[in-house]
Amino acid sequence: MNESRLKLLSTLLAMVGMIIITTAGLYYFENWSLFDSLWFAVISLTTTGYGDMIPVTLGGRIFLLAVLVIGIGVIFYGLGIIISLTIEAQISMMMEKNKMQKAIAKLENHVV
Repeated sequence: MNESRLKLLSTLLAMVGMIIITTAGLYYFENWSLFDSLWFAVISLTTTGYGDMIPVTLGGRIFLLAVLVIGIGVIFYGLGIIISLTIEAQISMMMEKNKMQKAIAKLENHVV
């Protein structure tokens, strides 16, 4: 497995892991349903924050405070990796195309 795929896989696993940990913690501390816990985890970690739900227990608030400090960093790092890999792929394609065009320009007396 090349380095880019390993970075992408580890980043996606970290992002999914943060969502699972946040969901489980909210389910435990707030006694919300799994779907409500997942909903709140996703909207919190993506910094959307609709405001339709808030943690009311002290344990839930402390847990969420700790998770969000770490989780938002993980999510944004992951998005940065994904964007970086996309840009690197586009640059690589442009360089290959440029290289091929230079090779074609050097051809003389070539008949296809």
